[in-house]
Amino acid sequence: MSSGALLRVSDESALGAVGSDQTSLISIVFSVLAVEAFINELGWQWRKKNDRTLKKKFKQLSTDLNLPSDLRDEFLLLIRMRNALVHFQPEVVGLGDSERAFTPQEAVEGLANLGVVTLDAGVMPTLMATLRRAEVGKWANELARRVIRESVTRLRAGPLKDREYSRWSKIPSPNAVI
Repeated sequence: MSSGALLRVSDESALGAVGSDQTSLISIVFSVLAVEAFINELGWQWRKKNDRTLKKKFKQLSTDLNLPSDLRDEFLLLIRMRNALVHFQPEVVGLGDSERAFTPQEAVEGLANLGVVTLDAGVMPTLMATLRRAEVGKWANELARRVIRESVTRLRAGPLKDREYSRWSKIPSPNAVI
């Protein structure tokens, strides 16, 4: 599936079209998939051909395009959320040399620090309960759009930028929460 098609699945999920408390989880997974597909569609020349994990691809893309550090950090948090949903053991995700595993509490606090969720004083909800919240699905969807749009604006002038700008500038955001 193309990155646009994957993002449309995230759109529908973030809007609650599926009709259950699982829609946010779908939006998280498909938002990350959309960004990964976008990176693949760019046809970037990967420095290490044998190491094309999403983490490595995103690290190289964000370095090459000089993406803002807050956007990098926020997307890495989204990758952590996705990994917590689809991997038995969450993967270590980070851009620096001090990469380490994260705890579910750190993930929930990360969402609270970004203002995505509000936590009641003295109460720490589980990661799964937090990820099921509608505002988390909307944040994931909008974040994928921000990563893609910011990447497109930072591409060098030329046919690739023209193609991607034409494609992505026409896609409105159904959930502007940020």
